[in-house]
Amino acid sequence: MLIINKRVKRFAVYFTIAFCINQFLFLIDEGYNDLRWMKSAGNWIVFTIYMAFLLAFMLLADLFVLRFYKGKGQILIGSLSGVLLLLAVVFAIARFVAY
Repeated sequence: MLIINKRVKRFAVYFTIAFCINQFLFLIDEGYNDLRWMKSAGNWIVFTIYMAFLLAFMLLADLFVLRFYKGKGQILIGSLSGVLLLLAVVFAIARFVAY
């Protein structure tokens, strides 16, 4: 039996959530509802960058969730707050660049 500690399990769950969200976003954005975007190496580079940022913000949000919330649903709250935090940062940067 493989023994995996809690941190590795949490990271694996966050990685899977980030991967699924990124796959969906790339399917509707880069691939125009088609999976042919996977043939381009450049798209995979951008996918990896997006994945790293999304995962980093999810893990950052998880630190705050673990600190302030001890109930059930920590991973759900951490992943949703990480996505929202990333969106807030992206919109703030876009607004700053636009003006």
